[in-house]
Amino acid sequence: PPRSIIHQSFNSLLREEGPASALNGDGFGVGWYSKEHSCPCIFTSTSPAWNNSNLHRLSCQISSSLFYAHIRAASPGSPTNESNCHPFQFEQFMWMHNGMIADFRLI
Repeated sequence: PPRSIIHQSFNSLLREEGPASALNGDGFGVGWYSKEHSCPCIFTSTSPAWNNSNLHRLSCQISSSLFYAHIRAASPGSPTNESNCHPFQFEQFMWMHNGMIADFRLI
């Protein structure tokens, strides 16, 4: 589909223009809630969404009324690791954000 996470990862129309501005290849994540569990299931990876065979396999099998999906284009100097791939989870809560949260450790 034209607005799928895979399509948006290599052909983003919402980023600023510049070299490689349409690419979001520094990881991705998807999260969803099921009827059976109050906590979300989250799958993240540092690979580009367009190149992750597990994402292709999962997308054909999962059904939910609520999905979160995120593609990542790391800021220069920002590490690429799964701890930076959204969505995030704490107990039954799932969320995403863009940017940096100052003094996060104090929250």
